[in-house]
Amino acid sequence: MSKSIFSQTRIVSGQGDALSAYAALYGKVERSLFADLAAGGDTSKLKSSYLKQFGITARQYNAVAIKNRPSCEG
Repeated sequence: MSKSIFSQTRIVSGQGDALSAYAALYGKVERSLFADLAAGGDTSKLKSSYLKQFGITARQYNAVAIKNRPSCEG
């Protein structure tokens, strides 16, 4: 017999705006990188420009690059 666990996340006042802004930035980076990779770009060559252009960390860039990799490699 398996148990189901229910958890509810509560967002405190002000967190919703920050999370929405981050989601918008992440989506913009993801779409831009997808377009650049589809045009033949190389993730390692694009990395430093993306860090500067979007103000993201290397870890954030890597997460987006890994997510986009299967889409563009066919």
